[in-house]
Amino acid sequence: MFNTFNNNYILLSCYNNNEYSKLYDFKENPNLIRNIYGTNENETYFMIPWFNNNKYYLIECCNNKISINNLLEDEHYANLIMEPEGKHFCGILYKDNYLCVSDYCNQNIRIWDLINKVIYRQIKYDAGQGFEIISWNNTYSILGAHGCLIIYNIEENKIIKKIVSDVTSHSLTGIKKIKLTNLGECLICSDSSYGIKLYGL
Repeated sequence: MFNTFNNNYILLSCYNNNEYSKLYDFKENPNLIRNIYGTNENETYFMIPWFNNNKYYLIECCNNKISINNLLEDEHYANLIMEPEGKHFCGILYKDNYLCVSDYCNQNIRIWDLINKVIYRQIKYDAGQGFEIISWNNTYSILGAHGCLIIYNIEENKIIKKIVSDVTSHSLTGIKKIKLTNLGECLICSDSSYGIKLYGL
């Protein structure tokens, strides 16, 4: 969900290609505003609204590509592809015009320059199945992977630490940053066995 033009909107994607991602107004009785141009060619896992050059775009983390299309006009901005490609389950914006994504299949973290549509940085990590990636602050991001968390310094383009899970046979598929009164800033993670884990960093 996001807000623009003093209105609230909700975006819905579809994993099946041939179906469009859709923009609805977020009201008591939501109305379909439009099918988002170009998105019917995507198998979408994750979406990020992006504002650039006074236009609103939708970044879709997809199977074998990153797709960017205008939210409100019939404009395809880019397909970002660099072989080897895989499934992109999540992404975060970095310094407004850079996209940090993980690749489930190829054990790398990539940062795309969204303005020039090129790879800005890339690094391999020692783990399988990269799932959700979050921003810890302006310097660090954290990736949930198979049996571990990967802490990545975006500024220096290096892996800082690998935190091994107590159950290494499970993947940490979802991670969120929270703040608790007694522990301060923590990570709460879901894993592939339907468990919940809490990490104090």
